[in-house]
Amino acid sequence: MDKLISALLVLFFGIFAAYDIFLETGRATTFHLITESIFVLVAFVWASYLIKQLFSARADVEHWRNESRKWADGLAQTIDQQFEA
Repeated sequence: MDKLISALLVLFFGIFAAYDIFLETGRATTFHLITESIFVLVAFVWASYLIKQLFSARADVEHWRNESRKWADGLAQTIDQQFEA
């Protein structure tokens, strides 16, 4: 949950900075526009990295949940067979 909140905040600041660039085009100095453009790029890359990690972690959890379910089902079947025997 922390990564999702972090990703959304970084994305928000990136969008805000991109909007600021849009508003200041023609009035701001070239250095200012380049600096904010770099910030926007870093923010979007960072947000996408956090989102990728979030989905990767969810996939890992689902994989291990399925694996443990298979083992538990197999154990239950083995116990049932022992009781029947």
